[in-house]
Amino acid sequence: MKRRSETRPEKKEGKDAPVDYYAQCWLLTIGEGQAIGVIEPAQPAVDGVDVFGNPIFIDDKPREVKLGAGVNMGPDGRTVYATWSGLVLFKDDTLAVDDVIKIDGDVDFNSGSLDVAADIIVKGTVRDLFNIKTTKSLSVGGTIESNEVEAGGNVVVLGGIVGKDKGSVSAGGQIVCKFCDGSTLKAHGDITIDKEAVRSDVHTMARLIVPHGAVIGGRCYAHGGAEAKEIGSEAEVPTHVTIGVDPVILAQASRADQEAARIMESAERIRIAVAPLMAEFKWLTRDQRGRATELMSQAGSIQKAAEEIIARKDEMIEQGRWHEEPVLMVQDRIYPGATLVFEDFEFIAREVLTGPVKIFERRASEGVASALICLHTLSGDERELVCRGDEVPQSEESLGQRSGEDGTTPLG
Repeated sequence: MKRRSETRPEKKEGKDAPVDYYAQCWLLTIGEGQAIGVIEPAQPAVDGVDVFGNPIFIDDKPREVKLGAGVNMGPDGRTVYATWSGLVLFKDDTLAVDDVIKIDGDVDFNSGSLDVAADIIVKGTVRDLFNIKTTKSLSVGGTIESNEVEAGGNVVVLGGIVGKDKGSVSAGGQIVCKFCDGSTLKAHGDITIDKEAVRSDVHTMARLIVPHGAVIGGRCYAHGGAEAKEIGSEAEVPTHVTIGVDPVILAQASRADQEAARIMESAERIRIAVAPLMAEFKWLTRDQRGRATELMSQAGSIQKAAEEIIARKDEMIEQGRWHEEPVLMVQDRIYPGATLVFEDFEFIAREVLTGPVKIFERRASEGVASALICLHTLSGDERELVCRGDEVPQSEESLGQRSGEDGTTPLG
């Protein structure tokens, strides 16, 4: 059993050592298989007398502890163990463990921080500096403020997530919330933000879905693609959205390319140095022939090592791809200041793009991405986006641009 979170800092010695009251847990929780306590046999009551010498007769029967859900008696017949993780309850002489921890109000000083292996339901708000860690799922009826929240399953927040540029929420499953402001969100499943994501770092290994609002500021990565009403804002707030292969994998791939190029260059230098000797091979002494052959063999081994690095890089990128071609769907507008990254393509919006648009990579017959395409889903018009590194900017005519009265650039 525990009343304090396992995540609390280590206690310092001395009476004046500071205590982190935010890290305490005042709920009695327990892990699966742990001993809850020992039930001692009831002792029969004995008749007595009061202070005046009058007799007191006992007619009540001894209370017996009953075992409810989530507990069982150990082999010794006295020790009670939890059959699953959760909250220890004792009510009406019944001892039980609830595998769902329900908090009727807020997560605050009344409950403290939580570190459990059970589903958690919070009807109120997770207040500033109170952390939650669970191996299962978390449901919050209010908001999550500036704190650290980690769940092995889904995180569902009926309100918003307000991190104040310090808070973070991570989930082994999905994250669902109404809005997100100044927070870090990480999920293996979809991240769905109903209204808007503002100044946040959002990272999902599935899809990012913002159906009724905008992604404004911050950096977002969506492995399986994204959908939003708007990207950026009229104030041209820098907003970075990456789709497809994880940027970490791309960075590792870039380093692998550099390492392979360096090794290949080393092998080529050896071949160039040995070439004159090989041209006069029959005139060389036995030792010279042996040395030349050894150097050429070394160059071949070095090149093979470089090829293995490239093969591992290609395999790493292929494993990091989504099961289908990821796309970015924007219903309303993409504002200037927005940067869109699809693997090797980086597009920086210089003007407003009006939707609904679908942005995706066009691939050549051999599967190599050849261009970043913006398709207007109503008109069917499409254009190739000019990305950073393109040598020849395309003209307005080649892009099929037509300026609207509001200064935007519709594709339809």
